[in-house]
Amino acid sequence: MNDQLTEADELALAVVQRLEANELLSIVALAAHRLAEMRHDVINATWLEAEISGLSGPTRPAGGWSNEHLKGHRIFFRLRSASRVESLDELLGYVKRGEPLPKGEHGLYAALAGLELVASREVEASSATSATKSSQEADLLIQRLMTISEAQRILVLVRQRMHQWASLTRARVHSERRLSQMLGPDAVTVFSAGASLLDELSKAVDNLRPGMQATAAIQARTALLTLGRELYAGGSEHKSPITGEVHEVKGEKNALFAFLDDLWSQAGPDRRSMIERAIGLVDEAHDLGSKAKNPFAIAANG
Repeated sequence: MNDQLTEADELALAVVQRLEANELLSIVALAAHRLAEMRHDVINATWLEAEISGLSGPTRPAGGWSNEHLKGHRIFFRLRSASRVESLDELLGYVKRGEPLPKGEHGLYAALAGLELVASREVEASSATSATKSSQEADLLIQRLMTISEAQRILVLVRQRMHQWASLTRARVHSERRLSQMLGPDAVTVFSAGASLLDELSKAVDNLRPGMQATAAIQARTALLTLGRELYAGGSEHKSPITGEVHEVKGEKNALFAFLDDLWSQAGPDRRSMIERAIGLVDEAHDLGSKAKNPFAIAANG
């Protein structure tokens, strides 16, 4: 798990850096597609494969397209939608009326390498304007210049979306890698299963660094209170199967203790000692978070 996360983290960072260095999209997209496949991101893997291959790919799976595949295709077609005019007169008509050029019926669906080749021909097309004489030649030139302009615009949109996706993926992978390094290889699975219940605890882990101990302690305490509030479904009075004591369930902290008690009663002998340790750690973490208004005290405790 750690090796995979390390590779994905480094690859995502490299993709972001190469996009910011303005490398050719047709080359960077290959690395981005590998990242999407590593992350089992079907939507963006499908989109990136279409960008790389154009309309000739991706090939239809034997079982047909899934909803995730179709979402990836829609991203491709939306980004590749292009404006088109047939003549100089049509273009001037839109300009005089102050209307935007229509999009939706046409698109530039070539592979990224082909699109980049089209976009690079601006100088060549512009130099031909002086030789244009007939209206037919002017119309053809306008169509060519429009295609070049739209290719350039589409490449900007593709780069922006690829950068946004790669940046978000890198942040997610980096967070998972940190969780795995600090809490063990099962941490990513646990936090994924916990979803929003463990959001604050995930933030606390991210803040376990010099100068942020107080913030991390507060966030960990908040996470414990959320768990108590959301997980305990018993009454207002609870008898601990561990101590035999009966107490009122007041507040989220006591609710979490009651939940762990119930969990202990259902667990096998091999897991009960682990739950007992967890109860002690909950108490310690809650107290530490309560002291977090004094950051120096938190720092002193390590």
